[in-house]
Amino acid sequence: MMNGRINRIWPEFLRKAPQRVLELGPLDGRDTVLLARECREVIAIEGRINNVTDTRDAVYGDGLGNVDVRFDNLETCDLAVLGRFDCVWASGILYHLPAPWDLVRRIAGVSDVCLGWTHVATDERDIANGYGGWHYIEDKPETSRLSGLSGRSFWLTESEFVRMWNDVNFWCRFYSPPQPHTNGGLAGQFIAEKLDA
Repeated sequence: MMNGRINRIWPEFLRKAPQRVLELGPLDGRDTVLLARECREVIAIEGRINNVTDTRDAVYGDGLGNVDVRFDNLETCDLAVLGRFDCVWASGILYHLPAPWDLVRRIAGVSDVCLGWTHVATDERDIANGYGGWHYIEDKPETSRLSGLSGRSFWLTESEFVRMWNDVNFWCRFYSPPQPHTNGGLAGQFIAEKLDA
């Protein structure tokens, strides 16, 4: 049906029927096109110019005029200037950041719902900002289109990933227990929703 990362969270997205969506790290625009077909507006933020170009090509190739693809660094950009969103789509991005809790805090400031896919650590080897997990060396961040922008990221354990969301007053759950992944650690699809929304 669609790329394997979104097959479990896609029905949830459709059920919620969001009209204004923020997509973080669209890579090549495959998810962007699907999102844009179902809502009024998508703003997609991507930190690699080649990926921005590929996403724009995918969107325009599909004849969609409701997508704004922006070039910016998700480690530092101010999401609040973009206004409020019905949903944030964070599939394949949080584990590429050295401080994912910073982005989660910013997500919580612009939406009450986040759907995504992420890697998590299998055990607690390191502590960063009070969270357990492990440091991960990103593959050639200067050239790889699949890598984070920094040379090192932090993968939280499953329970710490959930706690990170709890710390911004969100309830987070994985659709099924994260499973071993060929690229390391575990991986799974999640939903995070504001507790008092």
